[in-house]
Amino acid sequence: MYQNRFSGSIPPGVGKLGNLRRLRLSDNYFSGKIPPDIGNLTQLIAFNISSNWVSGDVPRDLGNCMGLQRLDVSRNQFTGSVPEEISKLVDVELLKLSDNRLTEEIPRKLQLLESLYLNDNQLVGDVPASFSELISLLFCNLSNNNLVGPVPNNPAFLRMDSTNFAGYNGSCKSGS
Repeated sequence: MYQNRFSGSIPPGVGKLGNLRRLRLSDNYFSGKIPPDIGNLTQLIAFNISSNWVSGDVPRDLGNCMGLQRLDVSRNQFTGSVPEEISKLVDVELLKLSDNRLTEEIPRKLQLLESLYLNDNQLVGDVPASFSELISLLFCNLSNNNLVGPVPNNPAFLRMDSTNFAGYNGSCKSGS
């Protein structure tokens, strides 16, 4: 259902599709909030609603989708914080929350990420020291936020281009 001209709200009954494994609604004109019953999709492994006009908070209920491996809510109008409940997603490989209006701090405990995109938000505080424990991390973009302090010591950060930290008000060198 991606790359169409669907508009309006995401139907509130979407959470009743209990066996749904992939939900790709990207590149449409959806607006409003993601229904809270999205957390009922316990079989969901991929959820992509990027490039829409969805607003409100990133639903905390996504933390109930325990098998979720790919979460992309980038390029929307989300506000508020990155929900701590995202930390419960132990299988998540891709977490893409870039190009929104997210504020507050980055959650302290994220799991087995390979790719993390938090760029182009209004996040504050430091990059959690626990990021040094993300041994599977291959890519991370934290640019264009209001982050401060040193980047945690993680070999992945050494491989990354400094533009992944552009606008970062701290050190761009790992372990500094």
